[in-house]
Amino acid sequence: MKKTRPEPEGYLAIVLHAHLPFVRHMEFEDFLEERWLQEAVVESYLPLIQRFMRLREDGVEFRFTLSISPTLISMLEDSLLRARMRRHLDHLVSFGESELIRNRDKPELLALSRFHLERFSQMRELYDDLSGDILAPLATLEAEGFLELITAPATHAVLPLVACHPPSIRAQVRQGIQSHEKALGRKPRGMWLPECAYYPGLDEVLAEEGIRFFFLDAHGVTLAKPKPVFAVYAPIYTPAGVAAFGRDTVASRRVWSIQEGYSGHRAYRDFHSDVGYELPCETVSELLPPDDARCFTGYKYHARGSQSLPAPLYQPDLALKKARQHAADFVLGRESMLPTLAEKMRRPPLFTVPFDAELFGHWWFEGPDFLDSLARRIFHDTRRLTLVTPMEYLHRYPANQKSEPAASSWGEGGQFDSWANDANDWAYPHVHEIATRMTELADFFPETSGDRCRALNQCAREVLLAQSSDWTFQIQDPRTRPYAEQRIRNHVGRFLRLYEMLVNDKIDTAWLTQLEEHDLLFPDIDYTVYCS
Repeated sequence: MKKTRPEPEGYLAIVLHAHLPFVRHMEFEDFLEERWLQEAVVESYLPLIQRFMRLREDGVEFRFTLSISPTLISMLEDSLLRARMRRHLDHLVSFGESELIRNRDKPELLALSRFHLERFSQMRELYDDLSGDILAPLATLEAEGFLELITAPATHAVLPLVACHPPSIRAQVRQGIQSHEKALGRKPRGMWLPECAYYPGLDEVLAEEGIRFFFLDAHGVTLAKPKPVFAVYAPIYTPAGVAAFGRDTVASRRVWSIQEGYSGHRAYRDFHSDVGYELPCETVSELLPPDDARCFTGYKYHARGSQSLPAPLYQPDLALKKARQHAADFVLGRESMLPTLAEKMRRPPLFTVPFDAELFGHWWFEGPDFLDSLARRIFHDTRRLTLVTPMEYLHRYPANQKSEPAASSWGEGGQFDSWANDANDWAYPHVHEIATRMTELADFFPETSGDRCRALNQCAREVLLAQSSDWTFQIQDPRTRPYAEQRIRNHVGRFLRLYEMLVNDKIDTAWLTQLEEHDLLFPDIDYTVYCS
């Protein structure tokens, strides 16, 4: 029986954004960058699903919003990557068993080895129970009213940086919607704008494609014209009628900030202390790539501690207790603001708190427990605050101020410098050029079939993949720069070769087939979306 709850004094919207760039290398048996997906699944997505299912089983009514990017959907559905994921889980469990032997004479380390082994065994069991289908339980939880699943543009392009070519905006948005609907069985009502990046006029495309809401960093809303009366504590409607929800930066920083947020507490597990870097290569070889390149394994034995003392061993029970305390503190912090906001607003305020989903579990190991405790605290112990999804809030309060959001992002500086700077600006002329040529091709071949249609659709994939914000962002890190630069060059180069084939009407079908098998995403793509 559902609990009857009175109208709350305030609402809380927790929004998680799950995204990874499309990385799939069938030509290698084990590819280092594919670990990004494996780490995210094992350390974030599966633990979050586990906590969501426990909350449901315990009768806790919770509401979270989760965006899943189209590139991530493509990888989660891929049979090759699923098989490699299952192999990775086997290696984690096997290594944990060997750690029990290595640490048998060290009681504290032995206890931590058992803790990690049990955790990875649970994740493998859950993965097997789901038959490797991460999306299925999320779709079920949405159908049951616990989650609202939303989408993102096709390859996570920072849309203001490709706005010089309007067909690219339309292609990114439309393909994102189509991929979501095909995989999850429901057309999304919301869209996560990559890096919360917005420019005036983008709302027109979102509205045309049926998107009802999106999210912005605080200044995107507070600097809107006219100035919103309720600041970020209520959505605004853009000129095209799409709702923009502003991030509550105070509440968000309270969670994620290493300096002042919960996730940086010294009781929590230290992300950087990992046996993949601490033990001899031969000891951890089972978890390393074939060339024994050092990488994170997930076996981490130390807490953050303090800067002035050696890092202490991790204590799971202490960390769990602290996560529960922090969840209670977060609720109390929002409740403490309600009287002040009530004096200024004619409705209960909304605290919108968006995060990267990978913060919870991967970067902040105790993050899933924090969310679990937060949901339980709000359901059992308070009547003042209620979890809500954006669409639920809009249904309850459909009348909102109309205002034009400011150009903005949640990147450093609040604009777009994190994705367009001296390190990566060389890439944009090439990416813009192939987008322009894509429209040239689409206009020249408005209708076609056979190999020519396949080549045109592959051209569209190459443009979308070249526009990914992940590559320009990763160029700034020396560790990821070589791979990111190569990805941009590869996609631009493939497009140009396909372009010449189409112009000269000489298509290398064998090479085209190789590209289609390599970039196994967006099978329903329609190149005509690029027509001018």
